[in-house]
Amino acid sequence: MITTILIPVMGSWSDKIGRKPLYIGGTILMILYAFPYFWLLQQGSVTLMIIATVIGLGIIWAPITAVLGTMFSEIFKSNVRYTGITLGYQIGAAVAGGTAPLIATALLAEYDNSYVPVALYIIITSIISLIAVWVVRDRKNEVLDQDLNLCTTKVGRFLCTKELRLYLRIDTHSHSTRLSWANTSMVLSALCARFKTLFII
Repeated sequence: MITTILIPVMGSWSDKIGRKPLYIGGTILMILYAFPYFWLLQQGSVTLMIIATVIGLGIIWAPITAVLGTMFSEIFKSNVRYTGITLGYQIGAAVAGGTAPLIATALLAEYDNSYVPVALYIIITSIISLIAVWVVRDRKNEVLDQDLNLCTTKVGRFLCTKELRLYLRIDTHSHSTRLSWANTSMVLSALCARFKTLFII
């Protein structure tokens, strides 16, 4: 529940400061929290376990997961975006995420249920993540590529009318189309005004 509340907050924040700083900040917090997290779990208290989980998954993980999809979409050009995101995310999830429980269980068995190796494993994977994201170009305040050339098509010319572009805004920070609820009625009016034009252009 905490994560669900914080994700849109972090997403909005990333529009202001960028995806990269938010992701790096969350990863650094994960590194710093690795040992305290397992220490809290080892205390045998249900209250401390809940607190540890809320801090780790509810707060620290929120900035990372909030910007992940948008940051991935900003890495690739539109002609290879789906392929790049799918291969990068799914292969990473399978190789790293899929084997993580097995590695953690093996480390616990090898080191007499000591959480130290598991915490170190989290730190190492987080450092790898930091190195990877460090070389990613931060595209905040950049206009993303418009390879689809919407305004050159029949429907695109309809959508690119002056009236609609005034209220249907392309958010270049998150590369998503945002329709202001406050302007919904005005957009509908513009759509109705242009409806017949769509079929005679």
